Amino acid sequence: MAQSAVTFPYGYELRLGVDASGTSITALSARYSEIHGSSCEIKHGLRITMANGWLTNVYHVWPATNNSTAGGGLIPDGSILRLKSSVDISGFSAKAQCILLAMKRYGMYVNDGGITGHIQSAYDVVYDKDFMDAIYEIKVSSITTNDCEFVDQSTLDTGETLNGYPSARVDPTNAYVVPSDYSVVKACNMAMECSEVAVAVQPVTIGTLQTSLYQPVYSVMAGASQFQLPVVVHGSSTTTFSCTKTGSTGTLTSGGAYTAPATQADVQNRMEVTCAAIADSGATISFPIVVFPDDAIRVDTGGGASACASAFTPPCPYVGDVYGPDANGKYWYPDSNVFPVVAQADEWYPQTAWTSTPDFGLGVRRIYSGGDLIYTAHVPNGTYTVTYLFANKEGNSTPDPGTFASGTYLFDLEGHWLLQDTGFDICTLMTPSCQRGQTQAKTESIVVSDGILSFALRWYMNGTYVTLGAVSAELSMAGPYKGTTLKGPSGIRNGVKF
Repeated sequence: MAQSAVTFPYGYELRLGVDASGTSITALSARYSEIHGSSCEIKHGLRITMANGWLTNVYHVWPATNNSTAGGGLIPDGSILRLKSSVDISGFSAKAQCILLAMKRYGMYVNDGGITGHIQSAYDVVYDKDFMDAIYEIKVSSITTNDCEFVDQSTLDTGETLNGYPSARVDPTNAYVVPSDYSVVKACNMAMECSEVAVAVQPVTIGTLQTSLYQPVYSVMAGASQFQLPVVVHGSSTTTFSCTKTGSTGTLTSGGAYTAPATQADVQNRMEVTCAAIADSGATISFPIVVFPDDAIRVDTGGGASACASAFTPPCPYVGDVYGPDANGKYWYPDSNVFPVVAQADEWYPQTAWTSTPDFGLGVRRIYSGGDLIYTAHVPNGTYTVTYLFANKEGNSTPDPGTFASGTYLFDLEGHWLLQDTGFDICTLMTPSCQRGQTQAKTESIVVSDGILSFALRWYMNGTYVTLGAVSAELSMAGPYKGTTLKGPSGIRNGVKF
């Protein structure tokens, strides 16, 4: 599949892959381990989108295997833009230079319609502040498409066809970059009709297993039991590895067993974990662990300071990207572990449209997705109260009336992989008449006995974006744990407390 760097044969209905160009997604996506680790280095091209008005829908160029039906411009899918070597990048931050250097060395592959120049990344850097800050730094700089040049890589094409269509295979004997170790695999049927393909022999690789936690960021509540990081090594009979971490929060064994601190004040501690394969110390993977305080997990799902931090009177109480203190003297931290997220944005409408609900500012920024929103964390066992704090973004109030009405936003609420509530209508919380500018709570009880807390806001009806404003989780048990709370803004302004 195109998502895993393998293209579809043209004889199949799914031949076009998962984007307009049919090019690889994984191989061209920026990844967390490339941005962090011992040094920032991206050793491959990057995927970018272009506005449909710039793209042609008539043809595509290698390595694309298809083109979009939209468009009316001149740039074909598969085009490769490279940042000119003459562009001075010395004034940028180290992370921004890392990205810009990849643009110079390997270029940017036009793969689909969308935002012009939008760089696509793997999910594990969606919430990485260093990566997002570097991207923003490049975005607001003086660099434009005029600083780029088109690159012709057609000589890398094998010229092969699959079922009469050009393939996207690379000639391993090209004059530019030849794999240091590869094999040509030849397969024949009984009639001796044969096909050949060059296969690069992979070195030792290291990664993490897909687990029930979903997220690439490990969220942990102080007091949680020790857990093993699911690191795996392939390509060698020696499958052991050695892990290290930054900071002093909790302990990590070289074998990847993490123990959170027993207690933690109302701060969010973030550390970087790097694991290296014993068989090849150059094979490494890096990822973050985020530790929440022992009284609650409080998440501002918008991911950072919203417009109300400066535009409202009085301004919303943001200290950097942290919301607080709230009405109860607590702090809410940027979202780091929701899965999956399509986008986040401020849903702006006048301050006068909001009611005087305490901490309504948590609802000004939202995340939204065309699928489900899933949260997980390593936590102490016990009974949790998950509170979804919904803040209505499109109510039927004045001024600035919206279109939000009963039956518009319906969700399934899931706790610990069990359905809690189906077809829940957010409008039932908003009175009168789904009035906008309110923040109202919906709670669910979840019992955790395996050290993992999971809850989800599931897509219930077609055409509805799943949105979230804030979420929280509170643990009900004797001892020092007063609760876990997550809150954030949403398209419908909602939050969750668990």
